[in-house]
Amino acid sequence: MEKFYSDMTDDEKKKTILKYQDKYIKKVQVLFNMLNYVFYNYHDIFCEEELCKLTETCENLNQILQSLIHNFKGDFDFTKFQKDMFEFVHLEKSMRNISYKVLKYEMTKLNQFSPKQGFVFVVHVPTEGTNNASDENIAVTSATLITDKSMGLFDDGYGKFGYILDFDMENFIVSSTADLFSSLYPQEEYNHEDYYLQFYKSGSYVVDTDDELFQMSEVCIAIPHYMEQVNANTTIEVNGELLNYDKGEIFNEIILLNNDKLKKVGVFVRTVGDKNFNSDYLKAKQLADEKGLRLLEIDKSVYRQKIGLTPLTSSETRTVVNHVARRIKKDPELYASFQEKYKELSHIYAHQYKKYTPRELCLKIYNDLRESDHLLTDQELCQYIHSINVDNQFKQENQNQSSVNFAVSHPSK
Repeated sequence: MEKFYSDMTDDEKKKTILKYQDKYIKKVQVLFNMLNYVFYNYHDIFCEEELCKLTETCENLNQILQSLIHNFKGDFDFTKFQKDMFEFVHLEKSMRNISYKVLKYEMTKLNQFSPKQGFVFVVHVPTEGTNNASDENIAVTSATLITDKSMGLFDDGYGKFGYILDFDMENFIVSSTADLFSSLYPQEEYNHEDYYLQFYKSGSYVVDTDDELFQMSEVCIAIPHYMEQVNANTTIEVNGELLNYDKGEIFNEIILLNNDKLKKVGVFVRTVGDKNFNSDYLKAKQLADEKGLRLLEIDKSVYRQKIGLTPLTSSETRTVVNHVARRIKKDPELYASFQEKYKELSHIYAHQYKKYTPRELCLKIYNDLRESDHLLTDQELCQYIHSINVDNQFKQENQNQSSVNFAVSHPSK
């Protein structure tokens, strides 16, 4: 493992910087491109003074970029590199209000949210760790921006639900496309204001990012469009397609000052349309009821379908079947109804020399109840199972669903 930058000698620092020179160039290039994107796409939300500042910052970033490229190509000047990067970090921090304005402009209000439509929320999944918005004594909160194309969440086992947040400019400290590995210090104890550390002052506290050079975040004042784009592309690289988190959740981080201006305005839960069988939905509903907040279900399967994917991934197919079966087996009457319907369907399919499995019936139940308006009681679920139609029309529909849900998402063994 490489040393922390602060523990290196000057020679070691130079060698390490040259080793990661592409990262420095990319870091400056990304901020330059992002601010140009902001200028041309959000022109109307800024005053003349802010637009002038944007233009000037882009010009300065371009100068730094050219200086870095020239420095790396020639005889490396360590002092000049320090000067350029110190100026870069200063410019990046000066864009905090610009980034905040774009973020607030893009954020979806709760009363504007509509299933199947695009959205942008800043959310917090409560955890037992640091930066927990549920703990009023903690100075900052770690949040995540989610959209209809990027729904990755930080999750250490708590669940796929939490708070929807709203906040003022004074709350907004820093945003990034990835986990910032941030640390919090009282300002009087913080004395590491070197160019290589990205630190952000807020009130009486300082938040800094991980100072291991090789883990430095790509950009720390990110706008929603860029955060979504990077996270979506990384999701495809890691998991093979958009809105697929079978191998890993890909998420970003926004650090917010935790004061009375930071509002919990709602509760969200990410499902795959399985709220009748998903324990996270029940926990989220309980949290919303306790706090007197509105509960929003974000059905990832709907957004997958919207972009031409199967509703469920391979892993989710297995999970849904297990969850449906688990609930049914808990209640003797439900289980008896399920068994009776399964035998009936198996008998009909056998006459057509086709095999019908309990797994297919579980997925049939899931598909039929995906868009139910409310949670079904065990009695209502039992009545639904009894009502499943076994005529030719149902059989054809079931075969069509099977071809969509099983052909691509069939679990591998």
